[in-house]
Parts: sequence; C-alpha cells; structure tokens
Amino acid sequence: MTDESFPQAGDTLFLAVDNDPGIVLTGPGGPYDWDYTSLQAPFTTEVLYKPASEGNAADQLPNADLVVDLPGGSEAYYEISNGELRNIAINGPDPAGLGFDLLMKLDPPLVERKAPTSFGFSLLQESSIGAAISSDLIPQQILDQLPITPDSLRLRISANRTEFADAYGTVSIPGGTFDVLRIKRFEVREFHVDAYLSFSGWAEITDLVGADMPPDSSLTYFFLSNEAKEPIVSIEADPLTEEVQRVTFKSIEGSVATTFVPAGQAMVLAYPNPAINDVRFEFINLQPGDYRLEIYNLLGVKIREKNYHLKGGNSVDKMDITALRKGSYLYALIGPDGKTITTKRLIVIRP
Repeated sequence: MTDESFPQAGDTLFLAVDNDPGIVLTGPGGPYDWDYTSLQAPFTTEVLYKPASEGNAADQLPNADLVVDLPGGSEAYYEISNGELRNIAINGPDPAGLGFDLLMKLDPPLVERKAPTSFGFSLLQESSIGAAISSDLIPQQILDQLPITPDSLRLRISANRTEFADAYGTVSIPGGTFDVLRIKRFEVREFHVDAYLSFSGWAEITDLVGADMPPDSSLTYFFLSNEAKEPIVSIEADPLTEEVQRVTFKSIEGSVATTFVPAGQAMVLAYPNPAINDVRFEFINLQPGDYRLEIYNLLGVKIREKNYHLKGGNSVDKMDITALRKGSYLYALIGPDGKTITTKRLIVIRP
C-alpha cells in the first residue's frame, strides 16, 4: 500500500452498507480470493473530504489538512504527514450526550492509514481524546448532581488500538474485483468525566454525573487497495465471536441500489422494496433519541407502529410483514420532537 491511496481535499468517496451481510470471515494468511458479490445495500452515501479551512473549528487546528462531516453533526479533522493519515480532532456534540458542542483533540493523533504497508505490518497506538468545559457553561442539572461545584469539567476518552496486516489476496464486490491487503483493527475505548477543583486538581467523577458509556470494544477488518481511496470492504465483527455484523463497501455505479443519501441527511429506507415476507428498515444519519416508525395503507389508516431508542448514526431493524396484504403502503419516521422526518412508499408482493 502507498500513500497515493490516501484521500485528498476534494475527493468524494461513495459507500454502501449491508447490515445483514451473511458472510463469514477467513483466517489470516493468503493469497485469498474473497467473494463478497452477494453484498446488498438499499442506498449509496458519500464521504466528502474537504479542505480543513472549510471546517467549523479550522482556526483552532492549524495543522489540519482535511475535514469530513460525520453522522450526527460532528466533524473529523485529519493531517497528512510522513506517510500517515492522522485523525487529530473531532468537533461536534459531546459523546456522553450531556448537551455540549466540543472540540475534542486527540493526543497523540490516531493513525488511520499508513504507507508503505505490506503483509505482516503491525501498529499499536494509545491516545487520549478530550476537552474541558468551564463551569459557567455546564447545565445546572449536571452541577446539581455534584457535591461541590467544580471550576471546570473535562470529557475524556482513552483509546487503545492494535492493527495487523493479517491477510492479502483479491476481493470481489458488486461491480468489481480488486487486489487488497487486509488490516485487522481491534480497539478499546473508555469514557471518563473529570472535575477540576483549584485546591485539589483533576479528579474523575464519571459515576457521579451518570454518564452511561461503559468501555466499548470494536473489531474491524479493512480491505485496502492501491486502486481506490476508500476501503474496498470494511467488515465490523463481534470482538468476541468474530461474527460479521455489518459490511461497508465501495459503491460502484450501477452495482447497488440507485437511491442516493447526501452526507448527513436523516432518513429511513425500506429494503428490499418491493418486499415479500421480511423488510429491513435502514435508519440513516440519525441523532440519538426516541423515534417511531408508522405504516399506513393508501387510505391513510395506520396499521402498524414501532418505537425505537436509537444511539445515532446508522442502524437496521428487520420486520416480518407476512400479515400485510399485497399492495402499496406508506411508512413514516417520527423524530424525538414529534415531527415527521420522512415518508416513503413500501410495496408488498406475493409469489
């Protein structure tokens, strides 16, 4: 792998997501011939790499080269130097859901891509992601939970990441075949809230403020190629069982569904559509909160509804529709504020 495959300012990458992929991981080694042509997706989304100067926090990050908009209203900032693409900061809503907008810098930055890279490459990284907030900006309901008012609070995430280039070969996806190097990434993140008192310094108070973010581990396999700037395939798997949970893959024009979702636009899509017995509802670019999905017949009569508490970003739910008669229906997603986010058509067919 070379740094020519790193994204640059102005690049737009097109990705598709299969939340029910039905594929099995192989072990390390190679050469492999991975056949992932069965992957399906109801939509294509874009990732636009913009010059860092276009970001909302650009003036505070003079070393940043790129900025990318993330689901939920956040921004990720990157720098490219010495053969490394490094994530240096995240700007946007705080990860604990306490109601702050924060610029959280990574110390040291996390290397997202490194070149040159070859089979057998390994990388161990530790980073702390955090930002402090003055007590003047802290909501009173949070201060009421504390025995004493601090001078400031600090939100902090400790990240430990291990990467290993464990396999190589060719991978086939809908629309193309690529020579790839597979990178196995295991990461553990822990969330902390610290309080600063002038007479004692920083002390952790995570439990006191009820920040419900237990340690989180993730396992992801990236299939990288010199022929593309995005990973050809990214497989998210259960860290313990390695069962495949979700696959993101390069969207090649004409190979996946033509529905296009602009970056950051919130919506829900039904897939497959037309559907026979089951339908997957893909929730896209949503902020954390309580949502309601409603299904209507064409007379406007509500025939089904389901409530969801979503953590934000993208997720999927499979629904049994064998009880629905053949025909056309409407489905609507209602947001936490009670307003309809989107309404679309669902077609049910029978063999």
